Amino acid sequence: MRGLRRLAVCGVALVIGVASAAGADESRLIDPPGARELTPAELRARPAPFPAPVGERLRYAVSYWGLPLGTAEIEVLRYLELEGRRFAHIGARAETYPAFAWIYRVRDRAEALIDLDRVRTRISRTRMEHRRRRIYEEIAFDWETHFVKVLRERRHSGSGREVAFDFGPFAHDPLDLVYSLRRDPELGAGTVELPVYASRKIQGLRLVPAGRELVRTRATQRIPALRLHPEVRIDGQPRDDRGRGVLWIAAEGQRIPLRLAGWFRGSDDFRIGGVRAELVEYVPAAPGWEAVGGAGPAPSAAARRGAPSAVEGRPVWDVPEEIARLRHSRGIVERDERFRVAAGR
Repeated sequence: MRGLRRLAVCGVALVIGVASAAGADESRLIDPPGARELTPAELRARPAPFPAPVGERLRYAVSYWGLPLGTAEIEVLRYLELEGRRFAHIGARAETYPAFAWIYRVRDRAEALIDLDRVRTRISRTRMEHRRRRIYEEIAFDWETHFVKVLRERRHSGSGREVAFDFGPFAHDPLDLVYSLRRDPELGAGTVELPVYASRKIQGLRLVPAGRELVRTRATQRIPALRLHPEVRIDGQPRDDRGRGVLWIAAEGQRIPLRLAGWFRGSDDFRIGGVRAELVEYVPAAPGWEAVGGAGPAPSAAARRGAPSAVEGRPVWDVPEEIARLRHSRGIVERDERFRVAAGR
């Protein structure tokens, strides 16, 4: 599953994604016109539940059966105000080391706007380069109609696809998982299942607690960590061994992901095992942004838990009447369209 690979390769997204800031030499994937950058003073005056301040960066070393493959990073680039709402602009990158790139080069970038107050994704964009394959994907969540629109362009082959469907009561984007779980007070106390968009479906990410351990990484001393076993489920059933592995998250403080290890599938017929990601650098905040973030009331964890029953990855639920009326008035219906993309775009 592409979402799983995206999270694993990025180092923590719990068996479905992760990230880093775009370099100064690269244009941003998301730069909405009319957006205004927020200041630390504004966040101190009006705290937000989003747990990470501007400048927080997590960098992971990724290996395969002990062979160093590359790095993955996720960073809070800035806080924005846009159309009356506040967002965290998240940036991410996963890239193979030069010594491994001649075998299989990976260069992925992803960005997302995550609502500071509701800790849910408005839009994410990803640009992937895997050998000669170049893919662009945009995922937009409409929280008024509960529809997700996905645009995917395979630019190396000139093919594209646009899909829109009902995502149910709630759905995570892979990039917001890293932050959503950090505000969940019950994480580690019992099994949690989260509905996550991945590969044109709403899938369930189940996290089964397996106690606590003292864990040391190259970026931290030995600290208490929650040990979790992730499992990917579709239509309520386990997706064979996709996502089988172990995730360690700091049990105290900022509850950052520390390590990830296990088996993952890149497609229906391609499985990779022995994947490990370890935190090697942790920057808590940019200057001036210390102690900003995670100060507001946490959004309801219950409202975003429990993947609803589904058929072929499409949630089955009682759509509230006001949402149904809004969909009808806007002419919003499910669709799945294919198109051609200019070669070499």
